[in-house]
Amino acid sequence: MQKLLPALAVLALLMAATLTPGTPAVADDKDAKPGDTVKAFAKAMEANDPKTVGELVPQLKELAGEEKIKEMVKEASEEIKAEGGIKSITIDKEEIDGDKAKVTATLESGTGEKDTSDFDLRKQDGKWVIYMDLEGKPVPEEEE
Repeated sequence: MQKLLPALAVLALLMAATLTPGTPAVADDKDAKPGDTVKAFAKAMEANDPKTVGELVPQLKELAGEEKIKEMVKEASEEIKAEGGIKSITIDKEEIDGDKAKVTATLESGTGEKDTSDFDLRKQDGKWVIYMDLEGKPVPEEEE
């Protein structure tokens, strides 16, 4: 499991919601909460759905390009499945401050191991999206 959440962040090297490839992302739902976006991101990674991942982490397209995103999502999906998949995603904390939010989520793998991670989100065109750089770190304010 120690590799599972970093595998999600590795994509941005580039939580329970049910998504399958081709299903509209939570990013399309203006009533969605930041935690819903985090859950959708994790499920899209598990489902090897680079289109949804790109919608939920928009700067990946600019930083990595679509082909690299496909490659990274596929690799992360394989790692997640090797850990028994995602059993559950719990939103432990969700702090919203205007158009910014911080979410702490605990992901449990199919093997029962748990890992907790923090996510920074921003509202973009009325929808919550995850903001991180290619190392999985929040984007500094001046880069927004």
